[in-house]
Amino acid sequence: MGRNFKKDLKRIYRAETEERAKEGILRLRERWGKVYPKVVKKWEDKAYALLRFLRYPKLYLIVKEMDERLNLSKLRRI
Repeated sequence: MGRNFKKDLKRIYRAETEERAKEGILRLRERWGKVYPKVVKKWEDKAYALLRFLRYPKLYLIVKEMDERLNLSKLRRI
């Protein structure tokens, strides 16, 4: 796969907002849909999970991850 294709994928999964991710998916379909139809189709089919993830504030996700790590470390000690 080409370097430009990978850059377009990174624009999707590193997007700061849901709107930017949607724009990235549209761009991916327009630019690469004919070259890599199966890959683009999978990204479009699974985009709902990424878009749902982007609805949460970033700080909330960081704090939630810290809580989960703390709970795991407590469980390991038991």
